[in-house]
Amino acid sequence: EGEMERTVVSYEHQTPKGDPIVQDYNTSMFKTRNAAIIIDNGSHTCKAGWSTSPDPYLKFRPFVGKPRGKPVPGEPPNMVANEFDHDSTRYTTKTQYDGNFITRFDVQEQIFDYIFVHLGIDADKIYHPVVLSETVCNLTSSRKQMSELLFETYQIPSLCLGVDALFFLLFQK
Repeated sequence: EGEMERTVVSYEHQTPKGDPIVQDYNTSMFKTRNAAIIIDNGSHTCKAGWSTSPDPYLKFRPFVGKPRGKPVPGEPPNMVANEFDHDSTRYTTKTQYDGNFITRFDVQEQIFDYIFVHLGIDADKIYHPVVLSETVCNLTSSRKQMSELLFETYQIPSLCLGVDALFFLLFQK
């Protein structure tokens, strides 16, 4: 009489897993130089993929984390996005944004490296055009530095910058 049923709930901590890397880039349809790399460079979520695919291949939080204290053997000095636990106090995290504008281009470069490697491009030069979103009323200096980063570091053939809100309106049907 009056006996209560107890439910025991267990919680298992799951270690974040990194995004998959395209293994078959050399034999895939993405090898054609007509396929553009599409990057939605959001402050909360970054998405990247190919223009030949209807959905983004990568979707991650645009953070770079550096372990606090002593480096852990076998762990890279800086990790991007889904490679580490964002809520952990073991990492110092940085984003490329300061307010609504990109000002930390060293962090942005690490995010681009992450995107290109995970799209299967492991080369010094990117042979695909890049379509990149930017915020409304982006600063001219920020746009100039982003263009310099992509053209000089990755040697991309062409770049199309577009306001993210307008891209959204264009593709919502």
